Amino acid sequence: MTGMLERIPRTPTRGAGAVSVAAAIIVNALVQAVLVVVAPALPLTVGGIALAVSSGVVILVAAVAVWWVALSRARVAATHVPVLRLGRLVALIAVTGTVVVIGAVVFPPVVPVLVALGCPVVAAGGAPVWALLRRHPARSILLLLATALAVLLVWVGALLVGLFITGEVASLLTWLVAGLLGAPLIRSWARLAASPPASRS
Repeated sequence: MTGMLERIPRTPTRGAGAVSVAAAIIVNALVQAVLVVVAPALPLTVGGIALAVSSGVVILVAAVAVWWVALSRARVAATHVPVLRLGRLVALIAVTGTVVVIGAVVFPPVVPVLVALGCPVVAAGGAPVWALLRRHPARSILLLLATALAVLLVWVGALLVGLFITGEVASLLTWLVAGLLGAPLIRSWARLAASPPASRS
């Protein structure tokens, strides 16, 4: 168990962490907008597939950066709580992201649920979601609902923006909003996973 987990040796300061999160969100949004500009007319060509893979890699890197900062800060508040190694964090986010993508292809309405369930899995280091629910049932349920609602809002917002703005501008705005909504939720999940069980009197 301890071999799979280790402490992060250094934690970013509040200012550095905020800058890192903002940079990850902005760079990801800009790259996604650029990829829309250079995307070929036929997405199933070699170029189109390569751009799709590139988009996924950039999203993965941005997500890892935001989660890394959030988990590092959670460790500051709870010194004795182990946090993930970077490699395991990347693997967890990659697997949960793949599940979300498959869900989006097979049955798109399930995406908010998959994202919501994936957050506690990443925050808890791959441990069963039920363990977190047992420790903090009310807060976990509220965060699950808030995460699903945020994904739904971004989804609907993207559709509405697409009615008036298209192309790279719509992509840029969508990813900026997704980052601004996602970062606080990720921070909340990291803090919840690192917090001790509620005391019972």
